[in-house]
Order: sequence, then C-alpha cells, then structure tokens
Amino acid sequence: MKKYRLMNHQKYFRTVCFGLSFLAAACSNESPLNIEPSESPETRISIQATVDTKAANEPEIATDYGIVTRAGGDKQVPAGYRLRCKIEVYSTTTNLRVAQARQLIDDNSGLTGAITFPDLRLAPNDTYKAICWADYIAAGTDTDLIYNTSNGLNDIRLIEVIGAAHAEAAANGTNIEDAYAGQSEPFTIEANGDIKEGDEDKLTSIKLRRPFVKVSLPWVKLTDASGSAWTESLKNIRIVYETGNTLYTRFSVWAGTASGARTNSMSLYPKEVSAFNKTFALHDYLLVPVPMPDVIPLSFHIEAETATEGETVTFKRYGSNAADYSSISINLPNPNYMLLIKGATGEPEDGATIYPLTFKEYIP
Repeated sequence: MKKYRLMNHQKYFRTVCFGLSFLAAACSNESPLNIEPSESPETRISIQATVDTKAANEPEIATDYGIVTRAGGDKQVPAGYRLRCKIEVYSTTTNLRVAQARQLIDDNSGLTGAITFPDLRLAPNDTYKAICWADYIAAGTDTDLIYNTSNGLNDIRLIEVIGAAHAEAAANGTNIEDAYAGQSEPFTIEANGDIKEGDEDKLTSIKLRRPFVKVSLPWVKLTDASGSAWTESLKNIRIVYETGNTLYTRFSVWAGTASGARTNSMSLYPKEVSAFNKTFALHDYLLVPVPMPDVIPLSFHIEAETATEGETVTFKRYGSNAADYSSISINLPNPNYMLLIKGATGEPEDGATIYPLTFKEYIP
C-alpha cells in the first residue's frame, strides 16, 4: 500500500476567526468509516477543508429593513454540543462513493484553521471528487440532531422536530442550526499510485460555506392593538411566512441544490417571553441553493399564543412610517449571509443603542 504525503503540509493551516471553530483536539476522533478493503494497491491521502472567509465577508446591498452581513455563529463550539465533520469521496468514473470519514470536535477543544481528514484510501487510475459537511450534534453522541445525514451528503434532510431542550437552545441563539458545505475540485490518482502533478493543491481546495441565509430580527417589540406595550406572557412566538415556497428541507452538497418544503410555513424554534419591558430576538436559518440562481422573495409576520389561555395572537408591522398594517417583504441575499432586519430609529436599551422593529397586534 502506497502512502502519499503532501509537501510542506503545515503551510495549509491558518487561523479562521469566523463562524464555526475547527479545533485541534479532534484529531483523536479522526477515523475512516466503512471503507472496504481493496484488492488493488491503494494510495493514502489527506484532505483538508477550510472556511471561505473571503466569500463570507464580501459586501452585499442593504435592504429597506436593515443591512446584510455575514451569517455568524460563535467562535467556539457551543457548550453541550460538538462539531461533526463528514467527508465523502466519489469516483467521477462511476459516480459511486468510494471512501468516507468523519471527525468529532468537542466544545473544549483548541482553535486551529482547518479540518483534516487523514488516511483516506483510494484506488489508482481514477479521478475523484470529495464533498464535505459540518454541523452540530449533542455532546457525547455521534447521531443526527438538526440534519439527517443517513442518506449521505447528497441528500441531507432538515429535522423539523427536535428535543425540547435542544429546541430551546436553538431559539435562544446558540446557533446549533449552523452548518457548512463544500466540495473539492476533481483530482486524479495515476496508475502508479501518485497524485497527478498539479492536483496536490486540490486536496486542500474545499471551501466550506453556509448553504443558508440567516434571517435575524435582533430587536423585536410587540404592542397591543392600542399601541401600548404588550404585557401578557406569550409562548410559541414565531416568524410566520406568507410565501413559503422557499422553505426548503433537503440539500445536496454535490449538486448544491435545495428541495422539499417544511411541514409548516414558520420558523422552527419558537420562543417564550414573559416580560416585554425589553426587546427580544427571533431568527431562522433558511436552506437555499448554492449558488442561488434567482432572487428569493419572502414576506412574513409574527404569531404567538397567550401563555394562559393558548389564544393565537397575530402581530404585523405598524411603525410611524406605516400607513396601515403590513407584512415585512424582503429578498433573500446570497447564501452564507445573515439578513439583519431592524427598525429605522435608534433607542437606548441597557446602555446601548438598539433599533427596535415594532409589531402591533393585528385584529382583522
């Protein structure tokens, strides 16, 4: 069995201060999965994946309701969770998967700049392509949490109902819905087992980007029909979409396509709020095609239930510049970005300036 090492291997590592953390302590968890022995000689290779920070920081055009910036999780894996990184390698001759591996990166690991999948074994005299996916799962497990990957990375499926504790964590901004996808350029293992000249750099060419737009409402203010601040405790506060054809539930890392539709046209992780003397935040991660071929329009309002009676309450946009009740209408930006939707006027709150977006009780 022939072993191939990249020259100057360390030069491909760099620090990434963006979104998910890719952490060194995971090396003890690296292992190929379900790779059958080959009757022919094999070449052992390592493949690396890094975050495409340049693409994530490209400027976008501001919308009427706020500014567009990169989608952002934390720089650390959230406490109680781990980052699961999967890779699949396919023969471009047969389109069959020939190797797969994964890493599990815990929340107490140290920061590094790349995910490395070592010791992938490939037969000579063929051309290959690798695809990669990284998402969060519960600490101490190796099972799906937010995304079902059991059908492979060509058919990742959103899990719409998760455990109550995880749903509460997601609703309160842990960003456990965050995930990355990417693919390598095709590379060739020659008949003698060597990597084709010029293809070595392709083994570090996977750039991971979010196949999402994160819709973020950081400062939500609710009022009753008279315009006074809302006072009654509410549960299941959620974003309700009125144009739901973009609420995809399936994603192919190979093709970059999104398909399927959510069971309900609303954000997945509602919030409970008992006091409304301050603003609160809502958000949702929306799967989109990569690249996104067309502009995706979206409109929405907010709904909730009263905590005691369970009565549904609808809230719609009604600001000082609004002539009447209205829904918020937006165009989703490119994947890997956050759409920050805020009000036009700044107000002080907890020693900082915020831009509340007011929604008023809507009574038809």
